[in-house]
Amino acid sequence: MIKLLIVDDSAVVRAMLSELFKNDERFEVSGLAENGERAVELNEKFSPDLIIMDVNMPVMNGIDATKKILSVSNPAVVMFTTEDTVARAFKDGLKAGALEVIKKPDLAVMTTRMLTDFLENIFLIGEKQKKNREESEKKQKEKDKKVVQNTAVFTSPKVYRLLTIGASTGGPAAIQKLLSGLGKDFPLPVLITQHIDSVFDTHFVSWLNETSPLTTELAKNSTIPEKGHVYVAPAGFHLTVTPVNDSIQKCRIVLNTEPPVHFLRPAVDKLFSSAAQTFGKKVISVLLTGMGRDGAEGSRELFEKDALTIAEDESSCVVYGMPKAAVDCGCIKQVLPLDSIADYLRNVTGV
Repeated sequence: MIKLLIVDDSAVVRAMLSELFKNDERFEVSGLAENGERAVELNEKFSPDLIIMDVNMPVMNGIDATKKILSVSNPAVVMFTTEDTVARAFKDGLKAGALEVIKKPDLAVMTTRMLTDFLENIFLIGEKQKKNREESEKKQKEKDKKVVQNTAVFTSPKVYRLLTIGASTGGPAAIQKLLSGLGKDFPLPVLITQHIDSVFDTHFVSWLNETSPLTTELAKNSTIPEKGHVYVAPAGFHLTVTPVNDSIQKCRIVLNTEPPVHFLRPAVDKLFSSAAQTFGKKVISVLLTGMGRDGAEGSRELFEKDALTIAEDESSCVVYGMPKAAVDCGCIKQVLPLDSIADYLRNVTGV
């Protein structure tokens, strides 16, 4: 059972969330806090596995509370935000140590599927953190995990044309860390599909542009991706690529509103599959933390084209769902912890 602390200055939101989680036997609501200062007190009292943290609150805001809490303990913190606070949540909340930014749900319009996914996301984040804490307390967590390194043969360090990245829960922080490690001289265009709520996409891109060395923008139709630039799928659109004049040297971005895949649009599978059809073995794909199995089928298509398929190791994932699904399919050539992926990519691209 996941011990949960709910922090929000709205009594209505606190009551709504409390009722929601109490009706799910996987959670125990340890406490409710109306501001950050109270959250610090209740964290010390209850030692929760996970904290749902509002951003703007009186007395002490959620950013400062997150910093104080994570300086003395290690619960998973999820920034709980609305449209007017999402920019600060990305910029300051993730920097403070929060694992994820989640949009406050409107229960009046939520479908059963949306509600199920919301609860599952929260549970998986909390479960991973609880497991980490238990392993740490028992001193069983290995400090240097062995990396699964399958043999990959590269004919040239600069044969690749495109880097594609897919992520979901826990993805924003993981993507930012990966891009930061690539460096401003990274020689490939980078296309990213991150499962993200509408409106949040622009703030996510702005934050990446400010905190990583690569120029980052929301993907636009007909753009020809440039090396060292990052293109992020807009919310509600599949991000795909197609050859330019049947060339295998360049591609063109195509956004579409075709039906969701795995109930998702954008979907990682759409990006990976189009990259496989366009560039074949000249693609590098990276599948990062996330719930579900989006990206597994696309990774299989890339693998069958002899592309370089990479998945994040379980040890560093917030949620080891999407990478696990691809690994289980036998279509991943390299499994690496997040800290090692950027250096590996620079090495294989000859930087």
